[in-house]
Amino acid sequence: MQPLDSLLSLIAPHHCFICRKEGSTCCQKCLSFKISQKLTPTCYKCSKKISLITSASTPGICKLCIATQSLNSVSWPLDFEESLAEYLIKSLKFNHSYQSAKPIAQGLQYLDLDLASISNPSNIIVTAIPTANERVRQRGWDQAKLIAKKYARLEHLNYKSLLLRASSFDQIGASKLERSEASVKFFKPRRLSLIKGSTVILIDDVVTTGSTLNAAAKILKEAGANEVHGLVFARQGLHKIKYSNNPKS
Repeated sequence: MQPLDSLLSLIAPHHCFICRKEGSTCCQKCLSFKISQKLTPTCYKCSKKISLITSASTPGICKLCIATQSLNSVSWPLDFEESLAEYLIKSLKFNHSYQSAKPIAQGLQYLDLDLASISNPSNIIVTAIPTANERVRQRGWDQAKLIAKKYARLEHLNYKSLLLRASSFDQIGASKLERSEASVKFFKPRRLSLIKGSTVILIDDVVTTGSTLNAAAKILKEAGANEVHGLVFARQGLHKIKYSNNPKS
C-alpha cells in the first residue's frame, strides 16, 4: 500500500488538515502550534492531575497508579478529542493515508523523554504494540509499526520488533473490563537477547484504558528490559471512542 499512497500523493497531493498547505496531512508549523497547547499533566490511567514534580519523575503516571504499572512513564502530545489527532489517526487506520504516519511520528518528537541517564544509546530500542493480524490484513499495514519506525529514524534510534501478538482479541467496542481481562494474554516476547538490559520505547497510536500498553510493558520487563517508556500520539477516555471509516466524521 505504501507505493500506491506515494503515487497518489503525486497525482493528488495531500493538504494540511489545518491550513490546507500542500504537501502533508499536517504541516510542521500547524503540528507545532497544536502540540504547544498541551494540557496540564495528567495520569494516563486515572486522569488525575499530577504535580510537575511527580510528572518529572514518572511522566504520565500519578503516585497512586504507579504501584500497578510496569511502565516507567507514559507520554502523549494530544488528546484524541483534538480534531487534528482524530483526523491523523483515522486517516492512517481507515482511509489508507500512509503519509499520516509521518506527522504522528513528528508529534512524538515533541515529547520530552529524558533518556540522558542511559550511558549506552545502543541499549535504547524503539518497538511497537503489534496490531491484530486481522486489522493488518484489512488495512495493508500495521499503523503502530509504521509510526514506531518513522520515530526511530527521526531520533536516530534502533527499531526492533520485540513483541508477538498472542491473541486476536479486537479492542474496538470492548468494555474496560473486557480489555483488562484480555490484555494478560495479548503478547509474547521475541529477540530475548536484545530485550535483556535494554531501555524500550514502546509506541502506539492511541491509549485508552492503558491495559494493553501496561501488559506489553510487563512482558518486556519479565523478559529482562530495564525500563519501558510508553509513547502514544493521543489519549482518549474509553467512553468517548467513536471510530468510523470517515476521518472527518
